[in-house]
Amino acid sequence: MINRSPARDRPGANVSGANLSYVSLINAGITNVDLTGCRVYGVSAWNVKLSSGTRQQDLVITAKDEPEVTVDNIEVAQFVYLLRTGAAERSVVPRKPGNAGGGKGPQFKTDARRGEGPGDWAT
Repeated sequence: MINRSPARDRPGANVSGANLSYVSLINAGITNVDLTGCRVYGVSAWNVKLSSGTRQQDLVITAKDEPEVTVDNIEVAQFVYLLRTGAAERSVVPRKPGNAGGGKGPQFKTDARRGEGPGDWAT
């Protein structure tokens, strides 16, 4: 059973093989559920509460028109997909070191002393 209430021991559901693409599982309680073989492409899985009875084998993280890639944990599915496509690297690692955010980086006065007026700026 997939719900937004705290995880409790109750009979689970078998949704194995279901297409769960683009489903929001934010703060969801997924207890005693069989997710084996589900397509989880585009799933938002943040702060998911899982139970020991939840089965997560062969979760498909790719779109239908892409070569099939599987993982065994819904919490890491979106991360693995981003690593696989390089999207995580593009959004985290600046392309030009020293130019993160498009600025020129820090600037320092080359001839300034405390209490003096303007000096020459080094870039």
